[in-house]
Amino acid sequence: MKSQTIKTPCACGSIYLIIDERGGKFFRLGLKGSMTKECPCGAAWLDSMAGILTFGLRRAFAIEDREERHGDLFIGIIKQLKNQRCNNESVVAKSCVHQISDVLSKYIKTVESHIDEALQHQIAHCNSDTQSAPVPLQDKSLQPK
Repeated sequence: MKSQTIKTPCACGSIYLIIDERGGKFFRLGLKGSMTKECPCGAAWLDSMAGILTFGLRRAFAIEDREERHGDLFIGIIKQLKNQRCNNESVVAKSCVHQISDVLSKYIKTVESHIDEALQHQIAHCNSDTQSAPVPLQDKSLQPK
């Protein structure tokens, strides 16, 4: 299992997103944060949020149609989290929820670009096996940049 931890500042201190992948695919999101020291329910809130996001992201990554994944699920998940405010008056950092949306948005973009690269590699491999000319992709979003 591959795991990466991303630390990001938030209004309550710092939040840590732990993204676990299994077999090169998203498996689980974990959330930890410094706010759990001041707020007795902070750990429960983060665990619950991580469970809900893991559920949604697993289903989103399971959808084969890339446009459907982006249009309905990924964008919907990120929009629900983006620009949420909290009661902390800190102007230095945004809310925990907003910061979670920023990190997940970057992760999704990275994963999606790797999917595109893998697809291009598969197409190139198939074409070399058949000794025929490459077939141009119809979907411009899948074209190499």
